[in-house]
Amino acid sequence: MQTSRALSARTHCATVRRVLLKQRVIAWGALALAVGFPAACSSAKSGPSGNTGGFIGSSDAGAGGADAAGASGEGAQSSLAAPDGGPGPGAGPPCNGDPRLCSRPFSAVTFLGTHLSMATDDTWPTQTQNRSLSDQLLSGGVRALELEVHDDQGAPAVCEGSCDSASGSLASVLRDVSTFITQNPTDVLTLVLRSAVPADELVQAFADQSLIALAHTQTPGKAWPTLQQLIDDKQRLVVFLDSLPTDADASAQPSAVPGWLHPLSSWAWETAADEGTNCVIASGNAKSPLAILNQYSAGETSKTKALAAAHTPEVVAARLARCNDDRKQVPNFVLVNFAEVGDPNGGVQIANDLR
Repeated sequence: MQTSRALSARTHCATVRRVLLKQRVIAWGALALAVGFPAACSSAKSGPSGNTGGFIGSSDAGAGGADAAGASGEGAQSSLAAPDGGPGPGAGPPCNGDPRLCSRPFSAVTFLGTHLSMATDDTWPTQTQNRSLSDQLLSGGVRALELEVHDDQGAPAVCEGSCDSASGSLASVLRDVSTFITQNPTDVLTLVLRSAVPADELVQAFADQSLIALAHTQTPGKAWPTLQQLIDDKQRLVVFLDSLPTDADASAQPSAVPGWLHPLSSWAWETAADEGTNCVIASGNAKSPLAILNQYSAGETSKTKALAAAHTPEVVAARLARCNDDRKQVPNFVLVNFAEVGDPNGGVQIANDLR
């Protein structure tokens, strides 16, 4: 077991070295080479976990995933831990699988997320994921979920654009979230809600699943707590609300928004959806403390030829580095389609290694 862990750590360090030197992802500068890289790899070699850089279910993905993914998304999928082989309650290293992140503020960590996390099969107008929501969380390092919420016959539901062709119960989705966060007490999870329902309906849905007590409220202008502080305070759920045009009667009075439903436009800027190398801001204020990198293209499927190449650690890390070059800020969330294709979490791990 120790030998396997050491090999996994060394392989990850080699991946980082290849990215820094061969791919020239050096936007973090000479300091990254002189300090960040040696520290990260030293930590990976001596750390208690074989999970190289990060996250539950991804200990092997950072090793050979980059080369395999460049050729075939399907080939790369086999390196992921099966959901039923994932961690049980309380298992796994602390702080989203990487103890080095424990001392970092939430705002100084990059998390892998899934775009339209609920669209998991071809019954949806646009399928964006192949795995169930719970399986996304149990494999491949996903720790942020994006959900679109609409009114469906008087109840909040997850839908795409409208609920006419496909929908799912918001209550069911939040039940999966509650189960995961309860069974994994050292993980911090983020939700990005694109919502067209009144805030009080969202509040009730979260209350029904006993999630409000777990939700962190961040005071504007104050430093974000570290991951360890969020874990110790039992506030391991961070929720952002992107308000869409309401589905309700336009004459209805808007409901009060509690502090734990952080308005996304006040907290984060977002890039345009793209899988190139740019970091163009599509929405939000460039001075916001947080940022979202939308690493996907409209209409792609898990069989899209370019998808695996867009999910290599080098490509993901390069785009994160471009944001640091252009915006002096490394995005906190990388949202992808079909997260099981290739190794997008490898790029997230590199970014966290070099912060």
